[in-house]
Amino acid sequence: MANKIEGGIVDIDISKSLDGDKLNKFKELLKTCLDSNKEALQIFQNIFGEDIYYFPIKKHKCDKSEASEYYWFCLQHNRIFKRLLTYEGGCSLKTYQYMVLQHIFARWKGNNGSTNNELLYIDEVDDISADKSVYCYGNHLNDWSPGSTESAGNFKTLLGMIPANKQIYLKLLLFEETGLESKDIKAISIISKKNYKETKCRLNNLEQRIKERVEKHKKNTNRLLDSCFKIRLLENKIKMLKEPWVIDKEEEISILEKRLLKEKGQRDQFRQRIGRPTVTYNDIADILKVSTQTVFATIKKIRVELSKNLKGI
Repeated sequence: MANKIEGGIVDIDISKSLDGDKLNKFKELLKTCLDSNKEALQIFQNIFGEDIYYFPIKKHKCDKSEASEYYWFCLQHNRIFKRLLTYEGGCSLKTYQYMVLQHIFARWKGNNGSTNNELLYIDEVDDISADKSVYCYGNHLNDWSPGSTESAGNFKTLLGMIPANKQIYLKLLLFEETGLESKDIKAISIISKKNYKETKCRLNNLEQRIKERVEKHKKNTNRLLDSCFKIRLLENKIKMLKEPWVIDKEEEISILEKRLLKEKGQRDQFRQRIGRPTVTYNDIADILKVSTQTVFATIKKIRVELSKNLKGI
């Protein structure tokens, strides 16, 4: 996908956060697409089409046939345009697009009953007024990490905005993406008052725990998606049986409603188990040998400082 939208309607770099005139022009393009303007639709597909098509292939190991189905699902009912219209800046358009595609993917796979995906919000709505927080990173850190679409140079810029004594907190927060250098391990050793060898061993243990969390997260996500699909099937079947032309249906409806109630209970349990397979504040506190309150307060200060500085970038 090209990094710039060209052609007279808009001219922006989607690898950066949009605001002002560039944001307005981008939204004008989307609104024109909602009006089924052929030129606008062609421009949109030229720019975003490749990303949309290859998203399920690269991220979820789908085949080309599934990718084509997903592509049209994004365009159907103007889903992709409505969701991108909720973009208000604060992170790069490329990052926001990724979150939107992930969100639509969850809806698409939920409809198809497949379990090969990571759920974000299965019960989303098609309306433009949907909760915008669905798509936003709360602190925009992922948009800057070396593992994302932004460069490692941007991550160094990010670190430069933070006092040296607080940088290690951010590095640990993004530990599974950024890794740690020898100087970082030494800094942790000084703070935790543990020797270098022991600190490295404890970081290796943390890395292993994160891998286990990721696997557990995938299993629980798949179970949740299975449950959501079963609920949808049961609800549709009950709805069909309640049509006036269906006779002798009371007993079957009663059985299905009991199964539905049980399945919803299981779904709620799976939702509680999902969690986020990332480094927690408790992990950071344990590695640095400080209190969880100290970690919380420090990262809160980092977020405030970054939110001020990122506005000017």
